[in-house]
This record gives sequence, structure tokens and C-alpha cells, in this order.
Amino acid sequence: MKKLCLLPAVVFGVVCAVASAQQPASPPYFGVNCVKVKPGKSAEFGKWTKDTLHKYAQARVDSGALAAWILLRAVQPSGTTNECDYVVSAFYPGTPPKPLEAEEVDALLKKSGAGVSVDQYREKINELSELATSGIWQQMAHAGSPGLKGSYVVINFNKTKDAQKWIATEKKIWMPFAEELAKQGIIRGWEADLRLVPGGSDVKYDGVTVDVYPSWDAYFNFTTNPKLAELWQKVHPDLTFETAFEDEYPKVSTQVRTELWVIEDLVAAQK
Repeated sequence: MKKLCLLPAVVFGVVCAVASAQQPASPPYFGVNCVKVKPGKSAEFGKWTKDTLHKYAQARVDSGALAAWILLRAVQPSGTTNECDYVVSAFYPGTPPKPLEAEEVDALLKKSGAGVSVDQYREKINELSELATSGIWQQMAHAGSPGLKGSYVVINFNKTKDAQKWIATEKKIWMPFAEELAKQGIIRGWEADLRLVPGGSDVKYDGVTVDVYPSWDAYFNFTTNPKLAELWQKVHPDLTFETAFEDEYPKVSTQVRTELWVIEDLVAAQK
């Protein structure tokens, strides 16, 4: 259940709003890779993301294949048993493209100036990390502005009972409140995303909501902000917070877990 002490969570998007700036015919798609860094490789992986991965991502965005690219680093939870240490999100300007062939990756690496071949690139990835999970998502609603490098991101993972009813509830209840929060500078932005693949009844979660905070302090000072009750009443004069999250949301979804992330790196297409 959502609580004011821990906001509903862009990518996951966190920054999907970057992709939505392209105004596609359908809600924007994005791919998400959950990456686990191998023991003792954290410092080297961090350096590699700056020296090589960023350049490759920039080349993909410059080519028009991506609208934006985001690297998130886990803040809480963290540790050896945590599923992901990093999340790499690629936002598409249209429908998701098929995976790149080796020669296509090699050409982009050469164009990027990363100084490595596709074989060296893949060998280094395998040396430093492993892919834990991957999937394709679609942003269904958003408010406010995209996240920036250094923004803190709260992601709430949800198991929906009816995906479309859940999205309708998010648009009705939280989206207008998030718009007011963003106008006041309390958050930067918010979004609600649905996972397209993998799917099925056995997946742990199929929807996320994402709140993007401008700073660490903005996140931890949220619950003590004296404007919250006033803004909620302004947006929902006939709906109490307790009724919304004790009666309305349980009808359409169950919150599985909440995590805190930081935007480590970001590449966006120039407007």
C-alpha cells in the first residue's frame, strides 16, 4: 500500500518523459536491463561505464535509434543478495527495434570513439557483470519533468489485478497530485509504466510507478513538508488520502516492494 512516507515510484523512467517528448503515436516503449556487478568489480565497472558505456550510448542516441538512455545505480536495497546493482534503460522513439547484430554494434563502437571492438566490448561486460533480468516496458502516464543526473528515484513495484484499471486509477488519483508536487518543486516528475514482456501470471510485478526527486534531502524531507495536506485537498477535495490508498488502490493492485535509486548517467537526444 502506498504511504506518504514512501512515495509511489521512471524508469523506471524515471525519465520516460524524455522519450515522450518525441510524441510517438503510442505510449513510449523502453527496454530495461537489470545488471549485477561481479564481486570485487564495482570500481572497475563504474569506470567502464564512464569510459566506454557512456560513449556507446551516446552513439546510439546520436544515430536516432534511441530517444534517451539512462543508467540507474541502486541505493537501497544494496548488497550481495540484491537483484540489481544497476539498471540500464533504453528509450525508443517508436516501437522497440530488434536486437543489434554484432557488426552493427561494432560500427557504433567505432563511431563512438570508445576504442574497443564488439568482441572486446562484450568480453569486458562479461568480465565485470552479468545480466540478471531484462524486459520491455511502456510508459502509460507521466507528470512533471524528466530526471537529471544525480536525481534520486523511488520505484514502487506493483502486481496489478487489472492492468488497465490500475493505470486508470493512477491517472485519476496520483497523476494530478504529482503534477501539483512538481509545480511546487517538491518532486521533479512522476510516471506509471506497464511491463509488456516478460508477462504472465507468474511474474512478481508487472507495473511500476516512479517518483523523481531533485536531491537526497528532497526525498527524505518529503513527509515533513507542510504543503502536502493542502495540495492533496486542492487536487482531491472529495477524496481523503486514507480512502484512496486503503480502499481504491487495493482493488486494482498490490505493492510488492519499493526501492531507492540514483540517476548515475543520462544521455538524451538534442531537441
